[in-house]
Amino acid sequence: MLEAKGYRFDRVNGSHHVFVKPGCNHKSVPVHGGKVKYGYVRQIEKL
Repeated sequence: MLEAKGYRFDRVNGSHHVFVKPGCNHKSVPVHGGKVKYGYVRQIEKL
């Protein structure tokens, strides 16, 4: 979803996947067991 909004996957820091976009702050998404919690999905939808 973040890549569709222009963000690029940058790195994994522990259990957090970090996405970057030029001119914007980075977005860190915690991923546990291959799943992202619904609250984070909602935050991404609102971007």
